[in-house]
Amino acid sequence: SVTSIGDEAFSWCNSLTSITLPFVGSSREANKTYDAVFGYIFGGDPTATTVRIGPPFGSATTLVIAPSMSERNRNNMMVVELPQGSVRNALNLVSHPDYLGRPVLVTGTISPSYYGYPGVKNTKSYLLL
Repeated sequence: SVTSIGDEAFSWCNSLTSITLPFVGSSREANKTYDAVFGYIFGGDPTATTVRIGPPFGSATTLVIAPSMSERNRNNMMVVELPQGSVRNALNLVSHPDYLGRPVLVTGTISPSYYGYPGVKNTKSYLLL
């Protein structure tokens, strides 16, 4: 079984059309702890009880991923922090509402509660699939 996925594992896969990955995997390296999380970009503007699933989006600082686009149980979704800089510029739904439904792999620190959902904080990298 796969136990870790490197930051640039798919960087040269220009013809990749699909991939099957578990929703959450983790990797531990010397002096680093991070988690790689796979999901579909489901929405944005999370609160403790809601997620906006269509534009317009008001905040560029987070997005919500789910194991499928048909998921409706918020406990199976994760809020992803988009820190200021390249990750936020590339993934935020204010600028990129067309990313809804896209599969994504994000790397960061798993938090048991972020906006009332399990979440990924300190997001350091991403890969749109």
